[in-house]
Amino acid sequence: MTETVEHPRPSTTLVRALWSTCLLFAGVGLLLPLTGNTALFAPWREAAARALLGASRLPAELEPLAGLTDGILGGSIVGKWLAAAWLVRHPLAAGKRWAWWALVAGLLAWFSLDSGMSLALGAGFNLWMINAAPLLVFGGLLLVARRSTSSGPPPSPPPSRAWSMLGWVCLAFAALGIVVATASHTPILALYQRAIADAWFQGTLPAGAVAWMRLTYALIGATFLGHFLMLALALRFAPGKRWVLEAVAVSMLGWFLVDATASAMHDAWFNVVMIDLPSLVAVALPWWWAWRGRREPRP
Repeated sequence: MTETVEHPRPSTTLVRALWSTCLLFAGVGLLLPLTGNTALFAPWREAAARALLGASRLPAELEPLAGLTDGILGGSIVGKWLAAAWLVRHPLAAGKRWAWWALVAGLLAWFSLDSGMSLALGAGFNLWMINAAPLLVFGGLLLVARRSTSSGPPPSPPPSRAWSMLGWVCLAFAALGIVVATASHTPILALYQRAIADAWFQGTLPAGAVAWMRLTYALIGATFLGHFLMLALALRFAPGKRWVLEAVAVSMLGWFLVDATASAMHDAWFNVVMIDLPSLVAVALPWWWAWRGRREPRP
């Protein structure tokens, strides 16, 4: 008689705590486009105005741009934490060590780039006002969860060319996050800068707008990095699994709906045309091919 080996897995209580934390932070991203200019986020905005502009509050001329960046950042936060929630709900709940590493990688990649750029731009306040909470709360729960995970057999090869392509697309978006975080003020994004300048600044970006973009797009890019790094790792280590494609779809749609809606609310259709729709299509095409040809691997 063969003895059944019980693999460790996190308790239901711990999984619920991790999952609820993901949804809580996704909720913060959902609120940001609606409340970024209210008392809820006033301390952060005032700290940013002092650090970046030497002013006690954000100038009125920058409010339309700030409203847009609130929406873009909020959508990015929603997408990242929805992806994390799927990793918690499925492979981490089953005790998969690779899922633990994927969540840690997403958290630390975001934190390192976000915090590093904040410090480089003189916005150290962002570390204790924003970044400390996810690192300590979610990271602390992950530390507890590690001992309840175990390594399994090596992953199977990708079940289809479309699956591999989707993984590479997610890695490309993770790399794009680094570019956005570090190069929003450079000629690499000149067309996008021109669109913002034409929309609100009569064709020329003032120094204050450039400073605001450098900080906020650093935060946006870092969030993109964490989001798509987790998805790429899920595609690599759980090939053929339906929940992986669900994680890609739900997190992308969450990001898109918040980002595009906020852009429309601020008449920033250029962001929808230049960023949102191309990104959605770039992921949707290989996703659809992978969905049509998916095969659940044998246990």
